[in-house]
Order: sequence, then structure tokens, then C-alpha cells
Amino acid sequence: MAFVTFVGSTPAFAAKTVLAPTTPTAIKAKPEVAAVKVSWLSPHRSGVTFTVTSVPNGKGCVVVGLTNCTIPVTDSTPWQFQVTASIGSMVSAPSALTSVVPDRTLVILAGQSNAMGAESLAIDPATGVNYLAPPYLNGADTSSTLSWPAWNVKAARHGGHTGQVALDTPQIENWITPDQQIFGPEVGWARQVFADTGQPISIIKATLGGSSLAVNWNPSSPGGIFLATVGDVVTTMQLDARAGRLDTIGAIAWYQGENDAMSLTTAGQYETNLGTFISALRSDLPMASTTPIVLVKESLASLVASWEANNECSVENCTGVDTGDAEVRSADDWAAANLPHVIGVDSLGLPRFAGDEVHLTDTSELVIGKEIATASDHLMP
Repeated sequence: MAFVTFVGSTPAFAAKTVLAPTTPTAIKAKPEVAAVKVSWLSPHRSGVTFTVTSVPNGKGCVVVGLTNCTIPVTDSTPWQFQVTASIGSMVSAPSALTSVVPDRTLVILAGQSNAMGAESLAIDPATGVNYLAPPYLNGADTSSTLSWPAWNVKAARHGGHTGQVALDTPQIENWITPDQQIFGPEVGWARQVFADTGQPISIIKATLGGSSLAVNWNPSSPGGIFLATVGDVVTTMQLDARAGRLDTIGAIAWYQGENDAMSLTTAGQYETNLGTFISALRSDLPMASTTPIVLVKESLASLVASWEANNECSVENCTGVDTGDAEVRSADDWAAANLPHVIGVDSLGLPRFAGDEVHLTDTSELVIGKEIATASDHLMP
């Protein structure tokens, strides 16, 4: 026991011994939505500062008198955490490290019919090749996963599903009889990510054929697709967090615009609407500010060329559609040039389904998916 004394007098008071703080124990790191909650046990009830640090460095928090804190995490780094306690200048030894927080990378594919894969048949009618069947190029088809809403694709009893399933699970369009298996850019996307990184991804596919950015995807529309998609992503992350897994959003691909290009009014509004849409994605989704957003430039060039070749421009508005198409494509270029972490890839020149000259063929969907991956997988947080 140490005493403070005054010269020429008896001890005025006895100072309490200040013991070094005890190292916190029972450290746990629990995933939440875009965050990790770190908790611990300590015999100290008040006046102690707890500092949480990460391995590797970069994440942490400091609290006083509490035994937990929540740390934002929007990247797929294999984080571990430890805690120290301090009283004044005295600091405890660091606690044991937590285990690495389990994580998976989510990517989001959104848009209209070409994002869905409306005419991209899993079994090619010309060659008989089944693009969803083995032998596979790599492990993506069995390790990457996919989910989709039943907007254009049949529900569980018809081959749809609830929650994530293997990438090679057939998707069945809900307006065609007999059933046709389809796929969109997600297959080529996942396969290329696996080829580049050796890692699987989990795709949330939110697509609606014939949908418009001006109307259906309007972020301010209470019953629109935008809010439904955000809700689906957050729900997925919540369910995974409860299961002990941290989801991070690695990239977003947006393939839409054909519908808006058909009208000079919506085509002229597309740049403004696209900027609003991208801003809303960044503000409403729990993701890193650097998460890449890939814009697939739509193209109606094949459609207009078909009309011209068949002398149909007296019936179809070739000039108007050509102008609208240029407006929408220019808006994509503007976004890629002026908005941070936005990248453009182009569908111009890819083979289209001969029945309508708008929808990509199966091989074209694989190509555009590969381009999405090549443009973004090295930028995923």
C-alpha cells in the first residue's frame, strides 16, 4: 500500500493501490449486417477503457465501461479481433484472438429481360449443348450460389426456390409452355470470378422483363422493384448473420435500358434517372463506398437494322428508337466517366435471338457475364 504524506505531519490519507487491469476473456465476434459485434467478459465494472483491435490492422473501437462494441465491416478481409483493458496509463495484456469471422461475397445482378436471360436457353436448340450441365470449366457451378424472385421465373414447385441454390440450378420462365430452362449473365460472371480468384460468389438476381428505370426501378416508389431488391439483399444478410456468417457486397451489375430507349421521353431522362438510381444504391445498400457498379450498355442496333433490312421503318419508328438507344447508351458512358467506382461494358455486336433481335443468345449471355467479372472482380472489397 502506498501512502501520500506531508513533511512534518502524520499521514494525511492513504492512497489506494491501483492494480493493472485484468485481460478481458471470452472474446466473441458475431456477424451482423455489414458489421461485426465484438463482446468480452471483464471483472471491471466501471472506469476501464476497452480497446478492440483487429488482425490485420484497420478495424477497431474504444469504449468505456462497456463489454461490447459494433464495428462496421463491408469487405471480405479474414478479420480477427482482440481486446485490451486500460486504466490510465496501465494496459492489460491483449486477449486471445477471436476465430476468423466466416464470410461470403454477395453480388447483385439487376435489370430487365437481358439480365434475366429471356431467350438464353440452357440447352442450345442448335447445338444441343447444355450450359448448366457437367463437365464444368471450374468449381463455380457447384460452389457459387444463386437466388431470384418469382417475378419472371417460376416459383419453387416449378424449379424456382427459396434462398440460395447452386449456380447450375435451372431457372424456368413463367410465361412459356412447355417449360424452358434459361440463364442470364450470372453463369459467366461466377465462372470468371472463380477462374480469376478461385473463390465462389453468391448472386442475388433481381430482374423483371420489360421494366423501366423511370417507373419500376424508381428508388422513391414505395411499391417498386428497387425497394424490394434492397429488402431482399438486407434480409439475406440478416439471415446469414444469424447463422454466423458475414456477407459483404462485392459488386453490382446493372443491365437495363431497352425499355427506356423505346421512348424519347424516358430516354431523355435516363441520365438523370441513372444518377439517382446509382446514388440510391450506394445509400440504401449496406456496402463499401468503393464497391464497383458495372453498367452493361444495352443495344437496339440489331433491332433497328432488322427493321431497316425488312423495310419496316414505315411501320416501326426506326429513327426514334435509334435516337433513344443512343441517349441511353450515352447516359451509361456519362455515369462510367463521372461517377466513382462505376464501370461500363458493352453488349453492342453480341449475337441476339433471331426472333426479336433484342435478347442475347446463350453464348452472348456467357460473354457479357465474363466481361462483368473481368471489369470488377479485382475491385471487389
